[in-house]
Amino acid sequence: MLRPEIDISTRFDGDFSVLPGSRIIRAFDRQLKRDVVLKFSTVENGYRDRYVENFNRLSLITHPNVIQHHEIATGIQRFQYQVVEVLEYANMGTLADYLRVPRGLAEIVSIFRQFFIGLDHLHQHDILHRDVKATNVLLHWVDGVIKVKISDIELLETSDSEIRTTPEFLAPEVGSFNEYSTKAEIWAVGVMIYELFSGQFPFGARSEGLTVEQIRANANTSIQNLEFKLIPAPFDTIVQQALVADPGNRPAAIKPLLNSLGFFSTIWALFKSRIARKVETILGAVAVAFVLFGVFSCDHFSKRKADDGRSEPNARNCPANQVCFEEVVFSLSDQSAAPDSFAKFPGGKNGLLSFYRENINISDTSVHGRILVQYIIDAEGNVQSVTVLKGISPSLDAEIVRVVKDMPKWKPAYRNGIPVSIEYQQPFRF
Repeated sequence: MLRPEIDISTRFDGDFSVLPGSRIIRAFDRQLKRDVVLKFSTVENGYRDRYVENFNRLSLITHPNVIQHHEIATGIQRFQYQVVEVLEYANMGTLADYLRVPRGLAEIVSIFRQFFIGLDHLHQHDILHRDVKATNVLLHWVDGVIKVKISDIELLETSDSEIRTTPEFLAPEVGSFNEYSTKAEIWAVGVMIYELFSGQFPFGARSEGLTVEQIRANANTSIQNLEFKLIPAPFDTIVQQALVADPGNRPAAIKPLLNSLGFFSTIWALFKSRIARKVETILGAVAVAFVLFGVFSCDHFSKRKADDGRSEPNARNCPANQVCFEEVVFSLSDQSAAPDSFAKFPGGKNGLLSFYRENINISDTSVHGRILVQYIIDAEGNVQSVTVLKGISPSLDAEIVRVVKDMPKWKPAYRNGIPVSIEYQQPFRF
């Protein structure tokens, strides 16, 4: 929906002091009665009408795996930007952040199936993302389930010679804006998966000192040198399908990639992978099959029953009468780029775990499960906005909140040499 202007200060509750340094802000929308993301942009008059038209097309997309585009306004009070977008808020940060911690294969397959389903839905509506990469795939935790949300779909159309895609992800056949196609999008998917699993771009990166021209030349000549063994099955098959220099031999739709993550395809890939080779008995293999069958029978993983704190005693073999700690999950409050350095607890990870063990008092040992707490480390290193996203009992929830609030000052995160607020999510298992 297009509005000529939005009264930012009246309608939204957020920290607008970061403008104009940050263009993306998390805020509470008093009209929609929910957290949203406000994205501020400078769009020249000659391109603004087309930008708004593209936004309005996206606002009609109501798919669960695509960020909802609520409203757009071209007149803004108090700020220098010409356009503000009101977007759905996702509370777990980006796919790139999430996969910094080792995850199980079934969980990764679930996430990528959702991503492929959302991207295919956009393609079915003749919408190209034009900048597919892991930092543009957001995750949202709701009712005990992780939902994928595709974000940052390119709206700006300028001259045909200007390519809007990040160079490391650009297919070799694309020389102009209008040459970008679904096949180019599939190439970008292959680059994204390769980089996520191997930790490096397949054809080099500007951060390594390469020019855009060198990266593009490598994309045409270096495919045979890629180390596909770094990519676990079944994703190795997807990367080999996507990273084909000749677009005529590349899939023209997402469906073949999605089919590679189907139930039987994944089972077969498991048996070929190192994980499956560690299964020493037929019984173990059957157990893996039943786990995957349970995942794939959940209507794209959206109907899994949330844990009520009693159905999963001693989750992941957490010893009785103890609390166990999983990795902190990083998510940016403003959902923009990652900071140059993350916030650090005094003494690092070991110091944080020691602080929890020394300060958490468990009075009720009969309840087991997982608590997920969200908090913000502000630009001064203080703990703010401690919230229980998923609890298991009032007493345990309150104890975790108390301890998190009592944490000493952290060293704040920095972006461009400036301290910034950063949001974390910390799971605790009992």
